[in-house]
Amino acid sequence: SNYPFTISAWINYSGGGISDGDIIPIAELYLSSPTAYYGIGINASGTGVIYAYNGLKSLTFGNSVLSNDWHIITGVFVNSTKREIYVDGMKERENLTSIVISSVPNSFEVGRGGSGQIGFFNGTIDEVAVWNRNLSRYEIRDLYRLKAGKYYWKVNVTNVLGGGNNESETREFNISLENISPIV
Repeated sequence: SNYPFTISAWINYSGGGISDGDIIPIAELYLSSPTAYYGIGINASGTGVIYAYNGLKSLTFGNSVLSNDWHIITGVFVNSTKREIYVDGMKERENLTSIVISSVPNSFEVGRGGSGQIGFFNGTIDEVAVWNRNLSRYEIRDLYRLKAGKYYWKVNVTNVLGGGNNESETREFNISLENISPIV
């Protein structure tokens, strides 16, 4: 099974770009044969979207318009019948349309659609990440809270010999830089 997984990216959308029908892609997992894909993107008005395609396209649009500022879009692909879109750490919508993609995607595209698609993103994309699990709403919120000068530390350890998983507490710490001239 290809599920569950999560795709996330920070974007600063400048407007424009070219859509592939309904979508201006940000990050997309693409399968060339048969054509199928999953991804996160925006539409022409700058609203976040999570999507899947296997001959039938399933789109879920968020609520927020994302232009001329930094935003984080996170798409959680829970299973073949549930996808959730988060913008700036908050869940905006979910989609319950069944889209089954039976093969594992063979390419990963950032800022444009997969082979044969014409869509491309106009702006800046940073910190694209793919997880092979569902991120919790708390983890997604923490991704948004990671801004300049604020950092979080959390450790997950798995014992490969069968001892289970251990997870630390989440610790927050702030870093500030002093503007002091060096002494020569």
